[in-house]
Amino acid sequence: MIDTLDVSDSVKACMHAEVDDFSLTEEQAQGFEDLDDVAEKADGGNELALGIMEDFEAALASCN
Repeated sequence: MIDTLDVSDSVKACMHAEVDDFSLTEEQAQGFEDLDDVAEKADGGNELALGIMEDFEAALASCN
């Protein structure tokens, strides 16, 4: 999905690095399996998942 964005290659590389470097904290890992699980639970309104997704989206936005 990142590769389809209309942004520079350096922004894409940064975003790919953010995705590759993403990991849950020890505390977060107790409630989630991976980023896909976080996203699914965020869609369901889980507050911790929503916070994790906000942090992840902020990391991606910092690439711009």
